Amino acid sequence: MVFAVSRGRKFGAKGIDIEIEEEKTYKAITVKSEPNIFNASQTARINDEFQELQNRLRQPLRNLGKQFDPILGCSYGKRVIEPSAKRRYRVISGQAFWQEITGDPDFYLKLMRLMYDYPDRQRERYLQEWANAVNRFTRDILNDFARADGTLDWEKIVQFNSSCD
Repeated sequence: MVFAVSRGRKFGAKGIDIEIEEEKTYKAITVKSEPNIFNASQTARINDEFQELQNRLRQPLRNLGKQFDPILGCSYGKRVIEPSAKRRYRVISGQAFWQEITGDPDFYLKLMRLMYDYPDRQRERYLQEWANAVNRFTRDILNDFARADGTLDWEKIVQFNSSCD
């Protein structure tokens, strides 16, 4: 979805999902669902990926007079954070993210409206698939872990789940 609506193209660099070239800026964007999922090692990895790309593009971008703009874009949320000493990329979320990649400040609302009744249209199919999954799981657990009287053999379940065999 993100790639289809952005003004960019898919990039082949490790960890980079979209590249958008503008007159004075080259935006390298990594897309995640939400901004609160990162620990220090993930932040360091993303820093390294952006730094590696920037090093590779430094001279070509300089020749074109373009600034490198690394971005972690999140499909929802409210965070908008500028780069820091620990994180060399911008974080943009929700409306700011969708506007950044589409140029449309209302795109996030248009996206929601498009999906508004989608769950209702899919409900019957979802409920049937859910029932089928419950039936399969029930069959499998009874076949593999039930005693003749129908009770579960919890020792066998724990052994299956935790033993080193």
